Amino acid sequence: MKQTYHKLKLDCLVILGGNGTQKTANLLREEGLNVIHLPKTIDNDIYGTDVTFGLLQCNQRGVCSH
Repeated sequence: MKQTYHKLKLDCLVILGGNGTQKTANLLREEGLNVIHLPKTIDNDIYGTDVTFGLLQCNQRGVCSH
């Protein structure tokens, strides 16, 4: 992924996802890539967020895992 990032001369990766995605985004950041993570989770399991847009839709449909 790092090779492709540099080969494409990207300035930043924008990543949507939950806590697993957030952990991976942080690992990429630690490797020197610029990363923006937008929290989207139906579990509401990302520290520091009260509600994410994945949780709202999940609640509306009654399919949440919490």
